[in-house]
Amino acid sequence: MNRPPNPATPGGDAQPAAPLAQGSGGRRRLQRTLRGAPRPHPGEPPSGYTLPDRLLDVNEAAAILGLKKSTLYQWAYERRIPVVKLSGPRGPLRFRLSTLQELIAKCERPALTPKNIDG
Repeated sequence: MNRPPNPATPGGDAQPAAPLAQGSGGRRRLQRTLRGAPRPHPGEPPSGYTLPDRLLDVNEAAAILGLKKSTLYQWAYERRIPVVKLSGPRGPLRFRLSTLQELIAKCERPALTPKNIDG
């Protein structure tokens, strides 16, 4: 088995790697860029980053919608709300967070303005 010579051992003739900060100043430039960049709050994703869509169980989905679990199971059975069925047709129900947020936004009614109240 032929191995290349190790530069750390005597007789190794490989060229040493150039330092990072030499020439273009790559490391220093990166540090200056990061120093001036705004930092997100703890627990907040960086700007430009979108969180992946979460799958919620029945308890979480019912809490978000303010419903009983039995109502959510009934809606899923009647196909009034989209569900993800893990492990086949008899598997546990999961609900996409984005779907619940869309449902809430779609069902939202605007408030009446004073002009609309007087008739």
